[in-house]
Amino acid sequence: MNGLKGCRNDFQILSEKMDEALPIYFDNACMTLKPESVLNEICDYYHHYPACGGRSYHKFGKIVDQKINESRAAIAKLINGSRDEIIFTKNCTESLNLLCRSIKFSSNSIVLTTDKEHNSNFIIWRILEQEGVIKEHIYTNADNIIETIENLYKKDKKLSVVSLCWVSNLDGTFISDYEIININKRLKQLFPDAILILDAAQAVMHRPVDVKKVEADFIAFSIHKMMGPTGLGVLWGKKSNLEKLSPFMLGGGTVERLDNNYMPVYLEIPERFEAGLQHYAGICGAKAAAEYTVKLNPDEISDYETELNRYATEKIKTLDSIEILGPPEPEKRSGILAFYFRKPVIKHNDDELDIDEKLSIRKNIMIRKGKFCVYSWCSIHEDYFFEIMPGFDPVFYRASFAAYNTKHEIDQFIDELENIVDELSDLPDFPK
Repeated sequence: MNGLKGCRNDFQILSEKMDEALPIYFDNACMTLKPESVLNEICDYYHHYPACGGRSYHKFGKIVDQKINESRAAIAKLINGSRDEIIFTKNCTESLNLLCRSIKFSSNSIVLTTDKEHNSNFIIWRILEQEGVIKEHIYTNADNIIETIENLYKKDKKLSVVSLCWVSNLDGTFISDYEIININKRLKQLFPDAILILDAAQAVMHRPVDVKKVEADFIAFSIHKMMGPTGLGVLWGKKSNLEKLSPFMLGGGTVERLDNNYMPVYLEIPERFEAGLQHYAGICGAKAAAEYTVKLNPDEISDYETELNRYATEKIKTLDSIEILGPPEPEKRSGILAFYFRKPVIKHNDDELDIDEKLSIRKNIMIRKGKFCVYSWCSIHEDYFFEIMPGFDPVFYRASFAAYNTKHEIDQFIDELENIVDELSDLPDFPK
């Protein structure tokens, strides 16, 4: 097996041995690897036209301008948007911060999120509440979004923003297109001026994303999670909504001129939101990443990653002491398999390597450990783990799959994980 459509051949790093073994990269929810076509575009920029965009009329500058337009068009095609609705940012985090600081709120505004948001879509709203920019940030379970919207309407509250993670990076659970459409429909029925934002960092590439179908007002995502370069993100918004935003980062590249009172006359959208010199090499690489994703087909990527997750889930369920985080059905967890050990401790002493380190050092198997920046959910559900055992604070591990991964890699991962489980078998279990 050589990945979806043989794509593994396009990733040179996967054929380069480290300590006599090939790398097994299962940290794709954090960052994906880059195909050669992306790396070539980045190098072409530095080799052949390393200049600024939007400022200079010389040959290098004109080529950069053309490349920027081509990249916007390629990304727009991937998500079924329009080229002039694509704003380049540093990453998904910056896209969401740009939004929260550019939306015009009133002092009685309420923002609604789920309780499973990435810090980037949770902390920003808490800070706005603390600063008094909005009245309140509230959160609920993803299954209760519509009910919460209706309750706010009955209480005559002013709901201004609903901001949701499309796919959770904690456990891979997702809100279906059908559910998003229904949420947006009910939101606009009860609060016509309210805005729906989707954190699509774990959605773009891993599943079909059609902005016209789901009809969200804004979508934010990172290019480094869709086989593109680091340091680049995207904010997509309906043109009519983008026109209502007040740019909060100003400077070079955002204004056409100053008026008689020395106040800015902004450039057209999207440039007015792209302050300063941009990541031009990354923008060139993003075009190749979007085109590569279209070639693989997000529908097929989604099916392939779910199949890998299904295979891994069946195997990990045979191991003692391991509990899957999230729904047991892999179809409900996209390409993410997060888990923890049902043991009070998972080390014999402080000097012993942690599980992710053992996997990496022994077999070059790379997974993620931690809370995955979803601190809100971990804190809110603390009582659940305390019911297992008072003070139990599990360490979460996450294997996340991409189109270039294979079942053979999963076999090696599970085999080594089984060895580690055997090594920990003498550690105490939870009291009965």
